[in-house]
Amino acid sequence: MKKILVSNAYDFTPMVGAITKIGPDVVYVVMDNNPDSHQKDAVKKLKNTFKHIEFKEIKTEIYKVYEIAKEIVKAIDQIYTQDTEIYVDLTSGRKTKSIGILLGCYQRSDKIKEVLYFTQEINQMITLPKLSFEVSKKSSDLLEIISKKPISLPDLANNKKLNSMGRTSVYLNIRDLKEKGLVFEDNGVLYLTDYGKLVIL
Repeated sequence: MKKILVSNAYDFTPMVGAITKIGPDVVYVVMDNNPDSHQKDAVKKLKNTFKHIEFKEIKTEIYKVYEIAKEIVKAIDQIYTQDTEIYVDLTSGRKTKSIGILLGCYQRSDKIKEVLYFTQEINQMITLPKLSFEVSKKSSDLLEIISKKPISLPDLANNKKLNSMGRTSVYLNIRDLKEKGLVFEDNGVLYLTDYGKLVIL
């Protein structure tokens, strides 16, 4: 079984802890689109320390959580095979980046072996819980339609693709999606929140 580590890259020491713990064959370092010298130096030092390990990069935004999650989902889909175990280390880097990586993992939780955090104080790896984004088929269909073009609730209820659902069911499901924070309404038009966009990645 090939071990893959996806690590939020910034500080050298916490990444060493994750690499030592997992013993990966390949490390994907999650880099900023425009990395600063500290991040570059940390990754360079890692490559010099672990010369037997293959290093690859995943480039993302720093503060745009949805965009980060989207890139992580894309990377996991490309990396995953039946013969791989994917571990994710959230220890290093900015909090917004770690949150984006974690949300990406939630959207592909079936492909992730473990999500880890290295505590330097006690020199120990903590395994974080794996959650998943699951919605009903009806909700998923509604989110897909709204994602293609913002739409009013009456127009959505009259959408031919939803004839089998019925108008009452559309209204009830949209109310539920609003309450869960997946959809919001502005001037009578429905839009997806970042959470809603994540669910259908």
